[in-house]
Amino acid sequence: MKILMIKMDPPFPLESGTDWVSYHLLETLAREHEITYVTLTRAADDGQAIGELERLGARVLSMRQPNVKSVFHRAFYKALYLLMTLVTGIPMVVWYNTPWSMRRRVKRLLEKETFDLIHVEYWYAAPYARYARAGRRVLLKHDVAWLADRRLLEHRRPGLLRSWERWNAERRKRAEIRFCREFDAVFTLTGPDRDTFDAVLGGRPTVRALPALVLPFEAPPRRDPGANHRVVFVGHLGRSMVVDAVTWFCDEVLPRIRKECPEAVFEIVGGQEDRVRHLAGRPGVEVTGYVRDVGSHLRNAGVMVVPLRAGSGIKIKIVEAMMAGLPIVTTSIGAEGIDARHGEELMVADHAKDFARCTLELLTDPARRSRMGAAAQTFARERYASDETRRLVLDFYRSEMEKDAGSPAALPAGERRQGLSQTGT
Repeated sequence: MKILMIKMDPPFPLESGTDWVSYHLLETLAREHEITYVTLTRAADDGQAIGELERLGARVLSMRQPNVKSVFHRAFYKALYLLMTLVTGIPMVVWYNTPWSMRRRVKRLLEKETFDLIHVEYWYAAPYARYARAGRRVLLKHDVAWLADRRLLEHRRPGLLRSWERWNAERRKRAEIRFCREFDAVFTLTGPDRDTFDAVLGGRPTVRALPALVLPFEAPPRRDPGANHRVVFVGHLGRSMVVDAVTWFCDEVLPRIRKECPEAVFEIVGGQEDRVRHLAGRPGVEVTGYVRDVGSHLRNAGVMVVPLRAGSGIKIKIVEAMMAGLPIVTTSIGAEGIDARHGEELMVADHAKDFARCTLELLTDPARRSRMGAAAQTFARERYASDETRRLVLDFYRSEMEKDAGSPAALPAGERRQGLSQTGT
């Protein structure tokens, strides 16, 4: 069958969790289906990314995002998109990710060709799906953005800034829900996200959770000497929820750990580290920043911590650490959607005292670290890197396409009839 996949940045190189999900989803679907991949590029070296997608068997249609060509273009488009947001009420993120030049290209493509499935990632790319006259339109949601905003606000201090952020969060929630309603189905990566969306969408459209993800991380060789007191965190430090997580750990958890284990070191790994650079001055804190090879830092750590107090979706870095056989301490939000067992494949704690205790138990017990790391690795391989996982994903998408095989997308009756006559279906 023919699938049109639309993502507003190439999922390569594999530097983020969303890249891993998108790349391996494409790689899996391309095994049995004809894929056309539409994407915007932002950097001059994105040609390598396009070549990698073509190597997987996809036909790639790409276009350079207009606002990144020069300083003048950035200033012009920022002003233009701000004006359009004020006039239409549509968030700027939509205009940035659906420029008119790409909209025209997608429109022409969908006028000439028909697809069994139009697969869009991120709600703010929804305008592209409007041009479909046949085929089932689905939206892949990596997370619930407004839920992550709401959870983060719970930890903000009262004041004008919090009120402003709350107003913005509600505005984004309304936009996110409105754009989700333009699809025939919404896919989530976790059961909790599915339940959250289903409750607010009221069954229109249907919301389904992917039964599995294909995340075949390579397992770096572990080097874990008996007395390893290095604790590592890996994440994108440009996100407010990540900054909150490492700040909370440094403020509330690490002092408790170092009181019992003075040699403990907390290493923070991730891009846009300027937002947490000030933490490097604290005892036992190292800010490494962006690295190309995360595996070497996982290999040399004793424990990985994911102290998220906000967020949604599946935390891919946890899966990567599990695949490396690294024991993990995280929160309920961090473990959400992974379905690993507390005390078996990872440790879960939501309060600073409990989080410190769980981390200390692993730091001071090499045998337990080894057992939990091995259990985590087995769990991750079976759940995210098996042939059965790929088959579950393929069967899931096939069942979705068969729901409307050969029928037009869910458009008004007049547009459906027009679409049928144009496509010859």
